[in-house]
Amino acid sequence: RRVAHRAIVHQARAIAELGLTVEGHYTTPQDTEWAIDGEGRLWMLQSRPVTASGGVAAAGSATSEGPVVLRGLGAAPGTASGPVRILRSLDEAARLIDGDVLVTHMTAPDWVPLMRRGAAIVTETGGMTCHAAIVSRELGIPCVVGTGDAMSRLRDGEIVTVDAAQGVVREGRSAATAAVPAPTRIVTTAAPVTGTLI
Repeated sequence: RRVAHRAIVHQARAIAELGLTVEGHYTTPQDTEWAIDGEGRLWMLQSRPVTASGGVAAAGSATSEGPVVLRGLGAAPGTASGPVRILRSLDEAARLIDGDVLVTHMTAPDWVPLMRRGAAIVTETGGMTCHAAIVSRELGIPCVVGTGDAMSRLRDGEIVTVDAAQGVVREGRSAATAAVPAPTRIVTTAAPVTGTLI
């Protein structure tokens, strides 16, 4: 048991050292992905800057208007109101209208064009480095992740306010969001769909 514990501690230290090396190289905290192969070798898979807000509330943060209907982790700062649109899969993408609050289990890379259309994003799973959180921060869209049961507790079409600074979803439209302009978003053309036949 002690040998196994030492091996785990050694791997944890190697991962931490790799993370510090990558952070030192880029001179900013990094969100990294790594793997340990079957021979116990550590591999860096990818690295990108951490885009977390550090807990600073964005302009337009809501006050305590409306009762809280969901709690989660505020993963991308800001506040936005709109009708709930629950999507269980990308097959339902056509149901999302610009300005809806996108509610789903979790997003993935092929959801990005859809995410751009949402006023805010709410997911049932995830943390600060999940896909929904990272992309929402990059797009400037308020996001609350890890709510646990958003898809069963919210109703399609119901008006809510997502207050990501507080990590909550409130009933109704916040007066604070009415005066706040939509975040500036970077508009790019969609990349062509590609695939490799095997």
